[in-house]
Amino acid sequence: MTYDQARDREQLGTLEAAIGLFINRYLSNPPDPNRQTIILFPGGLGSRLVRADSPYQDGVPGQVFHYDTVWLDCSVLTGAALDLQMANDIDTEEKFVLADGYVDFPLMNIRPYNGFIQWCGQRNLDWFVFGWDWRRRPKHIVDFFLGTFLPTFRQRVQDACSADPLARCTLLGHSFGGMIVKLIMNEANPLVDQMHRAVTVATPFYGYAGQLHRYFEGDPELNFEGRSRVTRVVSSLPGGYVLQFLDKDTYDRDRIALAADANYPLHEYPSMDATNPAIVADAYNPTTKGTKVRYPKNYGFLPNELVVAKSAYQKVAEPLTPAANAKFFNVRGIQFRNGAAINETINSVTWDWIPKNFNPDALTSSPVVDEAVCPGDGVIPAWSARLVSTPQANVRTVEGDFEHMNIMNAEEIQNELANILGLPQMMAMRRGRRRTPRGRSNKAIADRKETLKFVRGLHAVRSRHRLASKLDQEQATRRYLAKYDISELRRFMGRAFVDALKSPSQKLGTAPTKTAPRPPSGGDRDDRSRNSAKTPKRKRKS
Repeated sequence: MTYDQARDREQLGTLEAAIGLFINRYLSNPPDPNRQTIILFPGGLGSRLVRADSPYQDGVPGQVFHYDTVWLDCSVLTGAALDLQMANDIDTEEKFVLADGYVDFPLMNIRPYNGFIQWCGQRNLDWFVFGWDWRRRPKHIVDFFLGTFLPTFRQRVQDACSADPLARCTLLGHSFGGMIVKLIMNEANPLVDQMHRAVTVATPFYGYAGQLHRYFEGDPELNFEGRSRVTRVVSSLPGGYVLQFLDKDTYDRDRIALAADANYPLHEYPSMDATNPAIVADAYNPTTKGTKVRYPKNYGFLPNELVVAKSAYQKVAEPLTPAANAKFFNVRGIQFRNGAAINETINSVTWDWIPKNFNPDALTSSPVVDEAVCPGDGVIPAWSARLVSTPQANVRTVEGDFEHMNIMNAEEIQNELANILGLPQMMAMRRGRRRTPRGRSNKAIADRKETLKFVRGLHAVRSRHRLASKLDQEQATRRYLAKYDISELRRFMGRAFVDALKSPSQKLGTAPTKTAPRPPSGGDRDDRSRNSAKTPKRKRKS
């Protein structure tokens, strides 16, 4: 049995337990001829990942593994996330990494899907969370879901419940999970044809700004062992390569439709050369300039993976068949405060050339600079969260005081999902009032300045003990963490999670204030969701 086959076998075993819990919930829900199944694909970083305690040994029958969480619990503060590194789709040290449900870390109040799960329970929806390994190529996830998981899931539920869970089934994808849902809907497969509908929430159909930075800068919250260590880990993960701003070919095909969005248009290609603003800097088609290059050469970046990712990305952006498109919905979030949309989402970047001997640890200024901001959910620009080929009536724009990572817990989003699913509103929102998503309040997360001070202190401790044993490093880290009480740590972790996918400029408080070109003032604003505070009762589409 190959490594990949054995890992898939272990992954299915993890999902078997979740299927059993689904069956228990299904049998306990009241009988209803119109009952619906919701299969949720969490976003990137939204699935819990666990790692085996021992390497896979080919040819050893009956090998048993025990698993520890590597994403997300307190171990992230001692560098566990660095164990997520891969090599040619093989996990570090050949220790299986599996998806095990969704991130839910009550100790630190990191519960990005808890409110949504509660909402499903209140609605008697038959829900299942398909945790998936966001590090891997999307094609692996799609093939495993359709070829292995879904037939098993259907058969087990039919055997236990004498009912087909796919009879009225909706695939629901948050963020990167929505890209997986789109790729599933591309497939010519009877199970796909049977799907009642597919819904994406805050999905970057045309990419987002944060991913490109990480190949040069690592991540401000994880760089305690040096930027180059983090860039190597990020560069080893095939999944992230599909998250960059759209390639120029796709832009040329869709540019008119992207610019035609009445309220949230994209008028210019979002990645331009830093030295010549007339030249595009296409993340999927890097070129050279004399002895200078676009990507680092010696810190793990995988040019071949970029080629694979471009093909996968273009499949995300391609139109669906008419039949599939009719049941495909996009929900996009717009951060809205004090009666107006706010511009805190990175819209575009400039990208400079680097020498071939570029060293992330010697970085003084990044070659990638955030250039302008626009409306969005804090991570995904509004123009990126709508696939231009989606029917206009199926694009829903929702305004609220939420963040990308917690958007599934927002009441405004849940109300729009109820509209799409044909469910009655449980509670009308009060005019002019903004609801705070469940599991998050203004006091629940620290501000960025406080968090940055905490992170820099943590980095200093880890740096001083870099050459020590792993045990000594962990003990030094625990001594540093002991200086803070649990409520403070909870607030720091909450901020770090909310900001996890943002660009470094957003995390460091240096984001640009220049706004992207907008439609002429007085233009049509009639695309707001019915969940907008100004128009809570009127149904609006974009």
